[in-house]
Amino acid sequence: MAIICRDIGLLFIMTPRTGCMALGALLRDRLGGAWFPSENVCADDGTVLVEQIHCSLRNLLDHRLLTEKEADGMLKVATVRNPFDSLVSLYAKRSRIQEVAKTDPKVQAWMQRQPLTMADADYCRNHSFDAWIRRRYGLSAIASALRLRQNSMFDRFTDGVDIVMRKERLQEDWDAVGHRLGFDGPIEIAKRNPTQGRASNHREHYKWLSRLIVQSAFRYDLGRYGYSF
Repeated sequence: MAIICRDIGLLFIMTPRTGCMALGALLRDRLGGAWFPSENVCADDGTVLVEQIHCSLRNLLDHRLLTEKEADGMLKVATVRNPFDSLVSLYAKRSRIQEVAKTDPKVQAWMQRQPLTMADADYCRNHSFDAWIRRRYGLSAIASALRLRQNSMFDRFTDGVDIVMRKERLQEDWDAVGHRLGFDGPIEIAKRNPTQGRASNHREHYKWLSRLIVQSAFRYDLGRYGYSF
């Protein structure tokens, strides 16, 4: 999904697990922001063309929800996060997604369209983090090491944006965005939507092999955004 703030000329592309819900809430509650798109965009046969949840700028442009001229006239921002940390949160979220779906109709509907995600969630509930990393990213690590494939968990969302903020310094980066937009002073981002079922330090979840796998599989993101274990 994205948040559009037409009055201040801001488009926020929401990258999963990067603190986007907290900033999105601020934009909607205090700066006139709105979900964009407001709901899934579907073809005549019901196929979802643009997911409301975590769409990209390219999605919005390709399906003419936003014109190139409109996009050029807005400040476009997105967020990233240390891949090592992001994967710990992904595992924790997958492990309890069915529990969340019981009380959230949107999550239920999304899960019905994602059979591979459901299978992955089942695996997470019954296996360790280390086993999940080996199963899901082992081949990607080999392909990356052999330069056969480049993996990125962020490029889809950061492609075409003007500013990339980091979750680890989200308030500081947001203050810089606010200054560029002409705000009188900082606007604090309230903490929101913390991931349950994980240690605060991502390093506690890794064994030597899972660390090497992620190091190789996401070497591009680690290098591009300056992250390390």
